[in-house]
Amino acid sequence: MKNLIIDQTHLILLDMAKEFHRICIDNDIPYYMLGGTMLGAIRHKGFIPWDDDMDFGIPRKYYARFVNIAEKELPARYKMLTVDNSDYAILGIGKLSDTKTWVKETYSVKSEEKLGLNIDIFPLDYTDDKLGIFSFNWYIRSCFKLQKLLFMETENRPFFKGMFAKVCQTIISMKKTTIPYYIDCKMSKREIEPSVLANLFGAWGMKEFVDIKIMGEPVLYDFEDTQFYGPFDSSAYLKQLYGDYMKLPPIEKRHIHSTEMFLLDD
Repeated sequence: MKNLIIDQTHLILLDMAKEFHRICIDNDIPYYMLGGTMLGAIRHKGFIPWDDDMDFGIPRKYYARFVNIAEKELPARYKMLTVDNSDYAILGIGKLSDTKTWVKETYSVKSEEKLGLNIDIFPLDYTDDKLGIFSFNWYIRSCFKLQKLLFMETENRPFFKGMFAKVCQTIISMKKTTIPYYIDCKMSKREIEPSVLANLFGAWGMKEFVDIKIMGEPVLYDFEDTQFYGPFDSSAYLKQLYGDYMKLPPIEKRHIHSTEMFLLDD
């Protein structure tokens, strides 16, 4: 087992992302680069230099089909992690993981599994733009936050948040799949005239409820030595999430998700 440097990590992630792209293209499954991956495509023409993961989103009506196909077609090196087969997908966010690697994340789930370098694959939902307290979207986001509270580790949280999480984990008994199944059912059956395409599970919260005109039909963008699909109006999307997105953050805010990354022995 040997340590990986960030440039090696990027090469492994890029190969995984190419497999993700291939499966989507071959099976007419639309997708978008999200968050820092989209930012990297525009600002750096590839990876943000200090970033160690990738984020993609697939509209929910295509999501289950993608998972089923990926489980059958992925090369043996890769594994599709879902709420059904991995603790690391208990938030309802699928992960495409490289089994030849191992990462130690700063914030993680409570699990004995070893997680490889991975890309997050989010289900995206067409919904309305009502985001106020007690709105439907607020309610679903609250369900997601409860899932995170109950099943993420507590040791690295701020003291009071960690204590609160421990109390909740002690007094609330619930299967790990209950809330993700519930959210999937509610969002799959919802019938509305959509105005936004939302990443309900995104780190930026309500900022990730994006006007459907901004998301539009996915457009190809250069990314390292290849191209991936992203939102139609990339500037409006990135401005909504990051503000002045072309400005580099100060060094102290250039965070990575993992504390250590390893290549496993064959």
